[in-house]
Amino acid sequence: MVKVTDIPFAKSYDAASGKLTLRGADALPPATLQFARENRLTTLDASDCHLGTLPDWFADLPHLEIAFFSNNKFKTLPSVLAGCKHLRMLAFKGCGLEILGEDTLPPSLEWLILTGNKLEFLPNSIGTLKNLRKVALAGNKLGSLPDAMQACRAIELLRISANDFRTSTPDWVFSLPHLAWFSEGGNPASTKPATTDIPVIARNAITQEKLLGHSPSSEVFLARIEGMDTPAALKMFRNDLTSDGYPADDMAASIAAGNHPNLMRILGRLAPEAGARDGLLFALVPDTYTKLGNPPDTATCTRDTFTQAHTLPLSLLPSILSGIASAARHLHEKHIMHGDIYAHNSMANRETGHAYLGDFGAAGFYDPALRKKYEALDTRAVGALIEDLVTIASPARNNGERAVTQQLTGLVKQCRQQDASNCLPLAEVTNRLDYLATTCAPTARATSINALA
Repeated sequence: MVKVTDIPFAKSYDAASGKLTLRGADALPPATLQFARENRLTTLDASDCHLGTLPDWFADLPHLEIAFFSNNKFKTLPSVLAGCKHLRMLAFKGCGLEILGEDTLPPSLEWLILTGNKLEFLPNSIGTLKNLRKVALAGNKLGSLPDAMQACRAIELLRISANDFRTSTPDWVFSLPHLAWFSEGGNPASTKPATTDIPVIARNAITQEKLLGHSPSSEVFLARIEGMDTPAALKMFRNDLTSDGYPADDMAASIAAGNHPNLMRILGRLAPEAGARDGLLFALVPDTYTKLGNPPDTATCTRDTFTQAHTLPLSLLPSILSGIASAARHLHEKHIMHGDIYAHNSMANRETGHAYLGDFGAAGFYDPALRKKYEALDTRAVGALIEDLVTIASPARNNGERAVTQQLTGLVKQCRQQDASNCLPLAEVTNRLDYLATTCAPTARATSINALA
């Protein structure tokens, strides 16, 4: 029997998850195949290696569902992948890929990550991937999407930011019946924001303290501003491409969004400085606010994950959801699409029901004439958020709360219509949630009082 120690470059194997991790390999060790036959190898992580090809036997790995090959040296996507019958997630991020040939991807694929490569074209055969739900293409050289891709009717998340699109996004993208998370910023054809003036704060007036949090596009620090008694949050943008696009687009959308009760209030931007990272200063959100969920994992693909700690009082759900929907509506009034409305990008006070929508990493600007198309996608995402939060809410205790649950469930259906033209406008979504929040107000106050007792 082959042991993990018999596989060169093996770093670890987790029997519970079936994950084998390799590091530093310049070729896939042949012992991997026999090991996979004797153990349930469902996930292979060969990121950060020196691989440029895959062996013919790779398709014989009997249980492989997930394969990570990010940060390797592939110029061409290996055609052997087409024979992997159970493969549902594939990552080739930052590999320098230039060619993705016809019929090289397996029909079973659900999640495809090709961020940060050099692809100029996608093959027409991508249209045969009927199970494809999540497609990350940011940071390539794509100038178009093949029309055949409109046959991928299961797509829920699509990232085409930071490419070379010189014409507007094709109409068929907006006809995808389940698309809810979309980004296209940082392309030559991308709509540019109007200039927005905000205070500029000298860097030497800022004292940066502990790290509060981070995302792919930024880090957030506790900060002190000279002359201000209260601390602030300093959001420092990274310079590197992320899976959503360029951090500069995140910053531009944050500034253009302006003020709203459910968006974090901007105090100003750091004075630009050659070679230094850009930064924004926000009013500090009290520590009584916590994130509503965790990001999707390999099992959920496009949907957030939750723990017992994320459980919410049912009576506060309408208020929390109303705030997030209202923030999204405000963005579309400025012709900004958020593109990433999720529980993990939202914070709420679990005693008052006030919420903030954050993380503009996937946000972008669009032609006002196209508002209905773009807004429908964010409406679907709000619908998914409602659906998720209902599942983690405390059980309904009376007929009134059961009625609230039924109305929220009905609202999910109206937000997630497969025909985007039938999705409710965000103003209507907000109005309905406001009404529910009002009907829940006495119960919510009692919940808050009990929590404080």
